[in-house]
Order: sequence, then C-alpha cells, then structure tokens
Amino acid sequence: DGVVVATLFARDDVDRVGVWDPDAGARKFCCSVDMARRGVCDRDEIGRLVVRRRRDGTTTTPWTTEIWFEGDDVEAKSDVQAVSVRETGMYYMWFVVCDPDHAGVTVRGRTLWKNPDGYLPGAKTALLPFYGVAAMAYLGLGFAWSMAYARHWRHVLELHNCITVVLALGMCETAV
Repeated sequence: DGVVVATLFARDDVDRVGVWDPDAGARKFCCSVDMARRGVCDRDEIGRLVVRRRRDGTTTTPWTTEIWFEGDDVEAKSDVQAVSVRETGMYYMWFVVCDPDHAGVTVRGRTLWKNPDGYLPGAKTALLPFYGVAAMAYLGLGFAWSMAYARHWRHVLELHNCITVVLALGMCETAV
C-alpha cells in the first residue's frame, strides 16, 4: 500500500513546497522524524509532503491531494479531480512519494489543462493576436497573388506554382 501526493502550485510558490534542511544542505520535500525533532518541520507532517501556505490568503496554491494505491494496484483508486486556478501564470504539477519503502516509484499519468480560451497552452494564448494578424496578411497576400496568377496564367512557371503552395501552407499554418 502507498500514497502519492500530487501538488499543483504557481511558479512563484515553488519555495512553498518543501523546506530547507540546514544539516543536509538541501531542500527536502518530505518531513522525517529527524527533521521534526530538529524543528525543520512539524511533527504532524512526518512522512508527508511539506507544504507552507501563504498567511495572507492571496493564493490557493499549493494545492495537494493524496492518491492511494492498495496492494499490487498499478492504477490509482482516485476520481478525476478538477482544480480551478484563478490567477494567471505558469504552474507546476509534481507527484511526490514520501514513503521510503516506495523509493524509486515511477509515476505515469495524464493531466489535462483547460484555459478560459480553450485547450491552447497558456504560453501560446498571448500569441493569438499575432497569428490573427499573420493569417489576415497571408489572406491578403494570397488574394493579390491569385489575381496576378490568374491574369498572367499563360506565363506561369513551375516556380510560381511553388510560391502558390508556400502561400497556401503559410495560410493554413497561421489559421490553425
């Protein structure tokens, strides 16, 4: 039996997951008995992921949930959970195993992220206006090219056909 902790947090809150262990000289994500004894983490966090919440209440991250595995199960007995993220920004999702008996466990799975504008990644959403302008520019260029192509169809070379294909592919790419 074992548990995997899934945690979702904003990039600015990365320092809120785990604690600095001065004796180890590194950041530790799971609280041990020795760390609790030295006051690095609380006693009620022993064997669990250490997550520090903001005191001012301005954010809901880090969000955590426990996913339990029983016996020889290779799939979690967990319902799909939706987390609403209210703040714009870059987010990380980590899966952490704190049980030393399960060291080296590999977690595979799938997460689905939906932005207010759809399933487009957040980093690409800001580029939508650029791609809109580029698609309109290709449309105008394609129209002008088609008119010139039709007007001079008797003198068209293979090079002109290649230019037409490049314009069509560019239009399709920016539209998609």
